[in-house]
Amino acid sequence: MTGFPPPQPASAIDAVTGADGLIAVTPVLTASYSGLFKSFFDPIDPAARTGTPVLIAATGGPARPHPAGGR
Repeated sequence: MTGFPPPQPASAIDAVTGADGLIAVTPVLTASYSGLFKSFFDPIDPAARTGTPVLIAATGGPARPHPAGGR
């Protein structure tokens, strides 16, 4: 791993860091945000969002997993 994102994620990161505002939503399972959500935002320098209005939201899953594995 080089520490530099490939072109597609890099363009998404550029969109986030250049935005006038940000709405970030993640599903919450087992009392935490998704790993994909964390993996996307971790490499972004927090200073890149300084002064940017941010709304963070989370959606809840079912009270318990579906007995058939979500089918």
